Amino acid sequence: MLASEQYHVDKLDLEGKKAYVRKVDSDYYTDAMTYTNVRVIDSLKIITIQERLVEHGEVQVGAPK
Repeated sequence: MLASEQYHVDKLDLEGKKAYVRKVDSDYYTDAMTYTNVRVIDSLKIITIQERLVEHGEVQVGAPK
């Protein structure tokens, strides 16, 4: 089994799409949520592409209650 390596984000440049990180030795870690609570606020456009419904609009995303 491979061990993971932990990195700390020192700077996040959203416009330049870059994260400046450094390798750290830490006793804590984060874990991704495998579930969310998504609620459609407004549906702006609905189309079908290759027999699949594609919808564009506004949603609210949050942790489950």
